[in-house]
Amino acid sequence: MKLLKITTCLVAGLSGAAVLAHSGATGIVKERMEGMMAMGNAVEAVTPMMRGEEAFDAERLREAARTFAAHSGEEITSRFPEGSTEAPSEAKDEIWEDWERFAALSDQLKTSAEGLEQAAGNGLSGAGGHMSGESMMGDAGSMMG
Repeated sequence: MKLLKITTCLVAGLSGAAVLAHSGATGIVKERMEGMMAMGNAVEAVTPMMRGEEAFDAERLREAARTFAAHSGEEITSRFPEGSTEAPSEAKDEIWEDWERFAALSDQLKTSAEGLEQAAGNGLSGAGGHMSGESMMGDAGSMMG
């Protein structure tokens, strides 16, 4: 379940800007915002379950993991071409200034999501029954705001 923590922290950081800036977006900026919004919605769908506030549902977790995987790795990095910072994008210049880090985090998200999908059937036993809000990724999501 540590995979969910990693995934949740990265997605939360990436999706925050998308939710706020989505209106008025067009083209590639809109596409990436929609992907991040989908990941944010997936996080919201599983957060109560991970906190023990709702019954664990392995299929719901698998569905969220598939959403994370579908919007990570090369799928997300391809949505950040050089110069795609026009408003309403809130993507930070750090993305392009440290592209290797951004690409590595995107790949890590994909790997974590794929592992999460496979591990969903294990339940919460490996997480002590619930997930905390503790960030294992530190400032991994800070490139997006």
